Amino acid sequence: MYFRVRGYEPRGWEFEILRARQINGI
Repeated sequence: MYFRVRGYEPRGWEFEILRARQINGI
């Protein structure tokens, strides 16, 4: 599961994935 689309509105678990990306520095 990965999100490359910017401007994508995170909701629920998707938001958790985005936070994990920032922590991983991806």
